[in-house]
Amino acid sequence: MSSIPLEFSETKLTRLAGDWITGAIGNGSIAIDATVGNGYDTLFLAHAVGSSGQVIGFDVQKAALKNASELLRFTGMIDRVRLVLGCHSGIEDYLRNGRPIQVAMFNLGYLPRGDRSIVTRAADPRRY
Repeated sequence: MSSIPLEFSETKLTRLAGDWITGAIGNGSIAIDATVGNGYDTLFLAHAVGSSGQVIGFDVQKAALKNASELLRFTGMIDRVRLVLGCHSGIEDYLRNGRPIQVAMFNLGYLPRGDRSIVTRAADPRRY
């Protein structure tokens, strides 16, 4: 049986992903946060796209969007973000004139103690 080489690093994967994303986008970019959650990745993207960019954030949980909205308002970034209650499978419906996106983040999971049954109600089976 062949062995799989393992590589160990002190650098966290989230840090590497953040560095990569920061290098891939800049002021005026369009970014997608496909799973908003509490809004921390959305806030990170809002900083990265700059004052003339836009983040479109999707989540199927109302509580997630409420939490994210509060965070974005508190930090003054809400004007850079459009929050959408719905599944990220509808991304193309929110892009203007086919404008390309530079980055899409997917941080899959649920809010702690979140309503996991909502996914079956929010997903549009015609899209799959």
